[in-house]
Amino acid sequence: MPRIEPDAVLRPHLAPAERLEWSSSAGPVASGGVERFFGFVFAGSLAVIVTVLAGVEQLLPGLALPVLFIAVFLLSLYASKAFARRAGSRPRAYGITDRRVLVHAEGALQSYGPDDLAALRIDRRPDGTVDLYWGWTEPAGLDRRYGDSEGRNPTKFHVRRRTERIGFVGLESEEPARTLIGQVVQRHHDAAAIAAAPAPSIPLDDSMSHTVSNAPTGPAASTVAKVPAATPPDSGWHTVREPHSGLAIDLPDAWQSRVGLLARRRVLGVVIESPEPKWFDSAGAGWNRLEVKPALDSAVLQVDLDPPSPPADLAAVVNDKWSKLANVTLLEEHPDLRFGDLAGFGVTQSLKGAGIGAGGIRIGGSIKADLLQTQVWLRGAGLSVHLILVCPREAAALREAMERAARTLRLE
Repeated sequence: MPRIEPDAVLRPHLAPAERLEWSSSAGPVASGGVERFFGFVFAGSLAVIVTVLAGVEQLLPGLALPVLFIAVFLLSLYASKAFARRAGSRPRAYGITDRRVLVHAEGALQSYGPDDLAALRIDRRPDGTVDLYWGWTEPAGLDRRYGDSEGRNPTKFHVRRRTERIGFVGLESEEPARTLIGQVVQRHHDAAAIAAAPAPSIPLDDSMSHTVSNAPTGPAASTVAKVPAATPPDSGWHTVREPHSGLAIDLPDAWQSRVGLLARRRVLGVVIESPEPKWFDSAGAGWNRLEVKPALDSAVLQVDLDPPSPPADLAAVVNDKWSKLANVTLLEEHPDLRFGDLAGFGVTQSLKGAGIGAGGIRIGGSIKADLLQTQVWLRGAGLSVHLILVCPREAAALREAMERAARTLRLE
Protein backbone atom coordinates (compact mmCIF):
# COMPACT_ATOMS: atom_id res chain seq x y z
CA MET A 1 0.00 0.00 0.00
CA PRO A 2 1.55 3.39 -0.96
CA ARG A 3 2.42 6.00 1.63
CA ILE A 4 0.13 8.96 2.18
CA GLU A 5 1.16 12.60 1.87
CA PRO A 6 1.54 13.73 5.51
CA ASP A 7 1.22 17.48 4.94
CA ALA A 8 -2.06 17.09 3.06
CA VAL A 9 -3.47 14.99 5.90
CA LEU A 10 -2.22 17.03 8.86
CA ARG A 11 -2.38 20.70 7.84
CA PRO A 12 -6.20 20.92 7.73
CA HIS A 13 -6.21 20.03 11.45
CA LEU A 14 -3.81 22.75 12.60
CA ALA A 15 -5.09 25.50 14.86
CA PRO A 16 -4.74 29.16 13.82
CA ALA A 17 -1.12 30.30 14.10
CA GLU A 18 0.00 26.70 14.81
CA ARG A 19 3.15 25.81 12.88
CA LEU A 20 3.92 22.35 11.47
CA GLU A 21 7.66 21.88 12.07
CA TRP A 22 8.10 18.32 10.77
CA SER A 23 6.06 15.63 9.06
CA SER A 24 6.64 12.14 7.72
CA SER A 25 4.84 8.94 6.80
CA ALA A 26 5.60 5.29 7.44
CA GLY A 27 5.75 2.45 4.97
CA PRO A 28 4.75 -1.11 5.82
CA VAL A 29 5.56 -1.86 9.46
CA ALA A 30 7.09 -5.28 10.11
CA SER A 31 5.67 -7.32 12.97
CA GLY A 32 7.55 -7.46 16.24
CA GLY A 33 9.43 -10.43 17.66
CA VAL A 34 6.74 -11.17 20.26
CA GLU A 35 4.08 -11.26 17.54
CA ARG A 36 6.11 -13.68 15.42
CA PHE A 37 6.78 -15.92 18.41
CA PHE A 38 3.13 -16.15 19.40
CA GLY A 39 2.16 -16.66 15.77
CA PHE A 40 4.47 -19.66 15.69
CA VAL A 41 3.08 -20.94 19.02
CA PHE A 42 -0.50 -20.45 17.81
CA ALA A 43 0.15 -22.33 14.56
CA GLY A 44 1.85 -25.21 16.36
CA SER A 45 -0.87 -25.47 19.01
CA LEU A 46 -3.66 -25.45 16.45
CA ALA A 47 -1.89 -28.08 14.36
CA VAL A 48 -1.48 -30.36 17.40
CA ILE A 49 -5.15 -29.99 18.39
CA VAL A 50 -6.46 -30.69 14.87
CA THR A 51 -4.14 -33.66 14.40
CA VAL A 52 -5.06 -35.19 17.77
CA LEU A 53 -8.78 -34.82 17.09
CA ALA A 54 -8.42 -36.33 13.63
CA GLY A 55 -6.53 -39.28 15.12
CA VAL A 56 -9.05 -39.85 17.92
CA GLU A 57 -11.98 -39.75 15.52
CA GLN A 58 -10.05 -41.87 13.00
CA LEU A 59 -10.87 -39.43 10.23
CA LEU A 60 -7.61 -40.15 8.40
CA PRO A 61 -5.27 -43.10 8.18
CA GLY A 62 -2.28 -42.96 10.52
CA LEU A 63 0.24 -42.11 7.78
CA ALA A 64 -1.81 -39.04 6.78
CA LEU A 65 -1.71 -37.46 10.25
CA PRO A 66 1.82 -36.00 9.91
CA VAL A 67 0.79 -34.48 6.59
CA LEU A 68 -2.28 -32.96 8.27
CA PHE A 69 -0.12 -31.54 11.05
CA ILE A 70 2.27 -29.87 8.59
CA ALA A 71 -0.59 -28.52 6.46
CA VAL A 72 -2.48 -27.01 9.41
CA PHE A 73 0.72 -25.57 10.87
CA LEU A 74 1.74 -23.89 7.61
CA LEU A 75 -1.74 -22.54 6.89
CA SER A 76 -2.09 -21.14 10.41
CA LEU A 77 1.37 -19.58 10.29
CA TYR A 78 0.58 -18.03 6.90
CA ALA A 79 -2.72 -16.64 8.23
CA SER A 80 -1.09 -15.07 11.28
CA LYS A 81 1.63 -13.48 9.13
CA ALA A 82 -0.96 -12.20 6.66
CA PHE A 83 -2.93 -10.64 9.51
CA ALA A 84 0.21 -8.93 10.84
CA ARG A 85 1.17 -7.67 7.36
CA ARG A 86 -2.33 -6.28 6.84
CA ALA A 87 -2.19 -4.38 10.14
CA GLY A 88 1.29 -3.06 9.40
CA SER A 89 0.49 -1.97 5.85
CA ARG A 90 -2.13 0.59 6.83
CA PRO A 91 -0.90 4.11 5.98
CA ARG A 92 0.37 6.33 8.77
CA ALA A 93 1.26 10.02 8.87
CA TYR A 94 3.16 11.78 11.62
CA GLY A 95 3.66 15.44 12.44
CA ILE A 96 5.20 17.69 15.09
CA THR A 97 3.99 21.26 15.54
CA ASP A 98 5.21 23.98 17.85
CA ARG A 99 2.53 22.86 20.36
CA ARG A 100 1.87 19.11 20.06
CA VAL A 101 2.43 15.82 18.24
CA LEU A 102 0.03 14.45 15.62
CA VAL A 103 -0.47 10.82 14.59
CA HIS A 104 -2.80 9.86 11.74
CA ALA A 105 -3.48 6.11 11.81
CA GLU A 106 -6.46 3.84 11.16
CA GLY A 107 -8.10 6.72 9.30
CA ALA A 108 -8.24 8.97 12.39
CA LEU A 109 -6.08 11.79 13.74
CA GLN A 110 -4.83 11.72 17.32
CA SER A 111 -3.26 14.68 19.12
CA TYR A 112 -0.79 14.37 22.01
CA GLY A 113 0.36 17.17 24.28
CA PRO A 114 3.63 17.56 26.21
CA ASP A 115 2.34 15.69 29.27
CA ASP A 116 1.63 12.64 27.11
CA LEU A 117 5.23 12.61 25.87
CA ALA A 118 6.97 12.45 29.26
CA ALA A 119 7.57 8.69 28.94
CA LEU A 120 9.02 8.70 25.42
CA ARG A 121 10.63 5.38 24.52
CA ILE A 122 12.89 4.48 21.62
CA ASP A 123 13.00 1.07 19.95
CA ARG A 124 15.53 0.53 17.16
CA ARG A 125 14.41 -2.40 15.04
CA PRO A 126 16.62 -5.00 13.27
CA ASP A 127 15.33 -3.82 9.89
CA GLY A 128 16.80 -0.34 10.49
CA THR A 129 13.54 1.41 11.34
CA VAL A 130 12.89 3.18 14.64
CA ASP A 131 9.82 3.46 16.86
CA LEU A 132 9.35 6.57 19.01
CA TYR A 133 6.36 5.78 21.22
CA TRP A 134 4.86 6.76 24.56
CA GLY A 135 2.08 4.25 25.21
CA TRP A 136 -0.13 1.46 23.91
CA THR A 137 -3.65 1.48 22.51
CA GLU A 138 -6.25 -0.62 24.31
CA PRO A 139 -7.37 -3.43 21.98
CA ALA A 140 -11.11 -3.63 21.38
CA GLY A 141 -11.56 -7.01 19.73
CA LEU A 142 -8.94 -9.46 20.98
CA ASP A 143 -8.89 -8.37 24.62
CA ARG A 144 -10.29 -11.01 26.99
CA ARG A 145 -11.42 -10.17 30.54
CA TYR A 146 -12.24 -12.72 33.17
CA GLY A 147 -13.68 -11.62 36.53
CA ASP A 148 -16.65 -11.95 38.78
CA SER A 149 -20.25 -11.23 37.78
CA GLU A 150 -19.81 -7.52 38.49
CA GLY A 151 -16.66 -7.19 36.42
CA ARG A 152 -14.27 -6.82 39.34
CA ASN A 153 -10.70 -8.11 39.31
CA PRO A 154 -10.43 -8.47 35.52
CA THR A 155 -7.50 -10.35 34.01
CA LYS A 156 -6.24 -9.37 30.58
CA PHE A 157 -4.60 -11.60 28.03
CA HIS A 158 -3.47 -9.98 24.83
CA VAL A 159 -0.39 -10.14 22.65
CA ARG A 160 0.61 -6.55 22.01
CA ARG A 161 1.36 -5.86 18.37
CA ARG A 162 3.92 -3.35 17.24
CA THR A 163 1.20 -1.43 15.39
CA GLU A 164 -0.60 -0.86 18.72
CA ARG A 165 2.15 1.41 19.95
CA ILE A 166 1.09 5.04 20.40
CA GLY A 167 3.63 7.15 18.62
CA PHE A 168 5.80 7.22 15.53
CA VAL A 169 6.13 3.60 14.40
CA GLY A 170 8.40 2.62 11.51
CA LEU A 171 10.44 5.81 11.11
CA GLU A 172 13.47 5.64 8.85
CA SER A 173 15.46 7.62 11.46
CA GLU A 174 14.85 8.87 15.00
CA GLU A 175 16.07 12.35 14.10
CA PRO A 176 14.89 15.05 13.80
CA ALA A 177 11.66 13.74 15.37
CA ARG A 178 13.26 12.87 18.72
CA THR A 179 14.85 16.31 19.11
CA LEU A 180 11.68 18.15 18.08
CA ILE A 181 9.57 16.17 20.57
CA GLY A 182 12.05 17.12 23.27
CA GLN A 183 11.68 20.77 22.29
CA VAL A 184 7.86 20.57 22.55
CA VAL A 185 8.18 19.15 26.06
CA GLN A 186 10.84 21.69 27.03
CA ARG A 187 8.72 24.65 25.90
CA HIS A 188 5.86 23.33 28.01
CA HIS A 189 8.11 23.00 31.05
CA ASP A 190 9.44 26.52 30.58
CA ALA A 191 5.91 27.90 30.25
CA ALA A 192 4.95 26.18 33.51
CA ALA A 193 7.91 27.82 35.22
CA ILE A 194 7.00 31.25 33.82
CA ALA A 195 3.52 30.81 35.32
CA ALA A 196 5.19 31.18 38.72
CA ALA A 197 5.95 34.79 39.58
CA PRO A 198 9.55 35.50 40.63
CA ALA A 199 10.16 34.37 44.17
CA PRO A 200 11.91 36.38 46.89
CA SER A 201 15.59 36.84 46.24
CA ILE A 202 17.49 34.60 48.66
CA PRO A 203 21.30 34.25 48.63
CA LEU A 204 22.74 30.83 47.94
CA ASP A 205 25.44 29.13 49.96
CA ASP A 206 27.14 26.49 47.80
CA SER A 207 29.17 25.22 50.76
CA MET A 208 26.07 23.43 52.06
CA SER A 209 25.90 21.00 49.13
CA HIS A 210 28.07 17.89 48.86
CA THR A 211 28.02 16.14 45.48
CA VAL A 212 28.69 12.45 44.94
CA SER A 213 30.48 11.09 41.89
CA ASN A 214 27.40 10.37 39.75
CA ALA A 215 25.63 13.68 40.40
CA PRO A 216 24.20 15.59 37.41
CA THR A 217 25.53 18.93 36.33
CA GLY A 218 23.82 22.11 35.18
CA PRO A 219 20.51 23.64 36.35
CA ALA A 220 18.89 20.27 37.04
CA ALA A 221 21.52 19.53 39.68
CA SER A 222 20.66 22.50 41.89
CA THR A 223 18.97 21.66 45.17
CA VAL A 224 16.63 23.12 47.73
CA ALA A 225 19.34 22.52 50.27
CA LYS A 226 21.31 25.73 49.85
CA VAL A 227 19.17 28.36 51.56
CA PRO A 228 19.14 29.22 55.26
CA ALA A 229 16.36 31.82 55.43
CA ALA A 230 13.19 33.17 53.84
CA THR A 231 11.54 36.55 53.25
CA PRO A 232 7.90 37.54 52.67
CA PRO A 233 6.53 36.59 49.22
CA ASP A 234 6.34 39.00 46.31
CA SER A 235 3.16 39.90 44.45
CA GLY A 236 1.62 36.83 42.85
CA TRP A 237 2.51 34.57 45.77
CA HIS A 238 0.54 33.53 48.86
CA THR A 239 1.43 31.86 52.16
CA VAL A 240 0.11 28.51 53.35
CA ARG A 241 0.30 28.08 57.14
CA GLU A 242 -0.38 25.35 59.69
CA PRO A 243 -1.31 27.45 62.76
CA HIS A 244 -0.72 24.82 65.45
CA SER A 245 2.93 24.27 64.52
CA GLY A 246 3.69 27.64 62.90
CA LEU A 247 4.95 25.92 59.73
CA ALA A 248 4.62 28.15 56.66
CA ILE A 249 5.60 28.13 52.99
CA ASP A 250 5.13 30.63 50.16
CA LEU A 251 3.64 29.42 46.85
CA PRO A 252 2.87 31.04 43.48
CA ASP A 253 -0.81 31.83 43.03
CA ALA A 254 -0.80 29.98 39.69
CA TRP A 255 0.04 26.63 41.32
CA GLN A 256 -2.64 24.32 42.66
CA SER A 257 -2.27 23.19 46.26
CA ARG A 258 -4.28 21.29 48.84
CA VAL A 259 -3.85 20.23 52.46
CA GLY A 260 -5.07 17.15 54.23
CA LEU A 261 -4.80 15.03 57.34
CA LEU A 262 -3.08 11.65 57.34
CA ALA A 263 -4.50 9.48 60.12
CA ARG A 264 -1.83 7.82 62.27
CA ARG A 265 -2.44 4.97 64.70
CA ARG A 266 -0.06 3.05 66.92
CA VAL A 267 -0.37 -0.74 66.63
CA LEU A 268 1.92 -2.90 68.81
CA GLY A 269 4.29 0.01 69.20
CA VAL A 270 4.45 0.75 65.44
CA VAL A 271 2.89 3.89 63.94
CA ILE A 272 0.64 3.01 60.99
CA GLU A 273 -0.19 5.85 58.60
CA SER A 274 -3.25 5.93 56.33
CA PRO A 275 -2.35 5.58 52.64
CA GLU A 276 -4.36 8.65 51.56
CA PRO A 277 -5.09 11.83 53.55
CA LYS A 278 -8.49 13.33 54.17
CA TRP A 279 -8.29 16.46 52.01
CA PHE A 280 -9.68 19.76 53.32
CA ASP A 281 -11.50 22.46 51.38
CA SER A 282 -9.25 25.17 52.80
CA ALA A 283 -5.82 25.42 54.40
CA GLY A 284 -7.02 25.60 57.99
CA ALA A 285 -5.50 24.19 61.14
CA GLY A 286 -4.80 20.54 61.74
CA TRP A 287 -3.23 19.44 58.45
CA ASN A 288 -0.07 17.34 58.16
CA ARG A 289 0.19 16.92 54.36
CA LEU A 290 0.60 19.69 51.79
CA GLU A 291 0.61 18.78 48.11
CA VAL A 292 1.47 21.34 45.41
CA LYS A 293 1.01 20.84 41.66
CA PRO A 294 3.05 23.42 39.70
CA ALA A 295 1.15 23.25 36.36
CA LEU A 296 2.88 20.07 35.20
CA ASP A 297 1.45 16.58 35.66
CA SER A 298 4.81 14.95 36.35
CA ALA A 299 5.93 17.50 38.95
CA VAL A 300 4.95 17.79 42.62
CA LEU A 301 6.08 19.51 45.79
CA GLN A 302 4.99 17.74 48.97
CA VAL A 303 5.41 18.62 52.65
CA ASP A 304 4.69 16.13 55.45
CA LEU A 305 4.53 17.40 59.03
CA ASP A 306 5.80 15.04 61.76
CA PRO A 307 6.11 11.95 59.53
CA PRO A 308 6.37 8.61 61.38
CA SER A 309 9.82 6.99 61.66
CA PRO A 310 11.97 9.61 59.92
CA PRO A 311 15.56 8.51 59.18
CA ALA A 312 18.01 9.11 62.00
CA ASP A 313 20.73 10.59 59.79
CA LEU A 314 21.96 10.95 56.23
CA ALA A 315 23.73 7.58 56.31
CA ALA A 316 20.39 5.84 56.94
CA VAL A 317 19.01 7.39 53.74
CA VAL A 318 22.09 6.71 51.63
CA ASN A 319 22.22 3.05 52.73
CA ASP A 320 18.47 2.43 52.64
CA LYS A 321 17.99 -1.05 51.18
CA TRP A 322 14.42 -0.38 50.05
CA SER A 323 15.52 2.48 47.81
CA LYS A 324 18.12 0.24 46.24
CA LEU A 325 15.58 -2.53 45.68
CA ALA A 326 13.23 -0.02 44.05
CA ASN A 327 16.04 1.10 41.71
CA VAL A 328 16.14 4.66 43.08
CA THR A 329 19.53 6.10 42.10
CA LEU A 330 21.35 8.44 44.48
CA LEU A 331 22.69 11.51 42.70
CA GLU A 332 23.53 14.03 45.40
CA GLU A 333 23.90 14.23 49.19
CA HIS A 334 23.05 17.28 51.33
CA PRO A 335 24.51 16.66 54.79
CA ASP A 336 24.00 20.05 56.47
CA LEU A 337 20.81 21.98 55.66
CA ARG A 338 19.10 24.89 57.39
CA PHE A 339 15.75 26.45 56.55
CA GLY A 340 15.37 29.26 59.06
CA ASP A 341 14.88 27.53 62.44
CA LEU A 342 14.70 24.10 60.79
CA ALA A 343 17.86 22.04 60.28
CA GLY A 344 18.52 18.63 58.78
CA PHE A 345 19.81 16.75 55.73
CA GLY A 346 18.63 15.51 52.32
CA VAL A 347 19.37 13.72 49.07
CA THR A 348 18.64 14.14 45.36
CA GLN A 349 17.72 10.94 43.51
CA SER A 350 16.82 9.76 40.03
CA LEU A 351 13.44 8.03 39.73
CA LYS A 352 13.85 6.89 36.13
CA GLY A 353 13.14 3.17 36.05
CA ALA A 354 12.13 3.18 39.73
CA GLY A 355 9.02 1.60 41.17
CA ILE A 356 8.06 4.39 43.58
CA GLY A 357 7.17 8.06 43.40
CA ALA A 358 5.51 10.82 45.39
CA GLY A 359 2.28 12.77 45.41
CA GLY A 360 0.41 10.50 43.02
CA ILE A 361 3.27 10.18 40.51
CA ARG A 362 3.27 6.57 39.23
CA ILE A 363 3.46 4.52 42.42
CA GLY A 364 4.14 0.91 41.48
CA GLY A 365 5.52 -0.47 38.25
CA SER A 366 8.42 1.26 36.58
CA ILE A 367 8.72 5.00 36.06
CA LYS A 368 9.59 5.71 32.42
CA ALA A 369 10.00 9.48 32.63
CA ASP A 370 13.37 10.93 33.64
CA LEU A 371 12.37 12.42 37.01
CA LEU A 372 14.59 13.92 39.70
CA GLN A 373 13.48 13.72 43.33
CA THR A 374 14.88 15.76 46.19
CA GLN A 375 14.01 14.65 49.73
CA VAL A 376 14.79 16.76 52.79
CA TRP A 377 14.26 15.85 56.47
CA LEU A 378 14.23 18.79 58.89
CA ARG A 379 13.76 19.22 62.65
CA GLY A 380 13.12 22.19 64.88
CA ALA A 381 10.94 23.46 67.75
CA GLY A 382 9.81 19.95 68.68
CA LEU A 383 8.57 18.95 65.20
CA SER A 384 9.94 17.31 62.07
CA VAL A 385 9.27 17.96 58.39
CA HIS A 386 9.70 15.79 55.30
CA LEU A 387 9.96 17.75 52.05
CA ILE A 388 9.70 16.00 48.66
CA LEU A 389 10.27 17.75 45.35
CA VAL A 390 9.82 15.83 42.06
CA CYS A 391 10.33 17.32 38.62
CA PRO A 392 11.45 16.14 35.13
CA ARG A 393 15.19 16.43 34.70
CA GLU A 394 14.87 18.55 31.56
CA ALA A 395 12.47 21.05 33.22
CA ALA A 396 15.31 23.12 34.66
CA ALA A 397 13.38 26.39 34.85
CA LEU A 398 10.37 24.81 36.55
CA ARG A 399 12.59 22.95 39.00
CA GLU A 400 14.32 26.19 39.91
CA ALA A 401 10.92 27.82 40.58
CA MET A 402 9.90 24.85 42.77
CA GLU A 403 13.16 25.11 44.68
CA ARG A 404 12.59 28.83 45.30
CA ALA A 405 9.19 28.01 46.77
CA ALA A 406 10.61 25.19 48.89
CA ARG A 407 13.29 27.51 50.27
CA THR A 408 10.60 29.67 51.89
CA LEU A 409 9.66 26.80 54.26
CA ARG A 410 9.94 28.13 57.82
CA LEU A 411 8.52 28.27 61.34
CA GLU A 412 6.71 31.51 62.14
